[in-house]
Amino acid sequence: IAPPTLLLYVDAGKDTM
Repeated sequence: IAPPTLLLYVDAGKDTM
């Protein structure tokens, strides 16, 4: 099972905002 890097990236961006 590969981790959702894309989703994680988007999540991180939202958290930063």
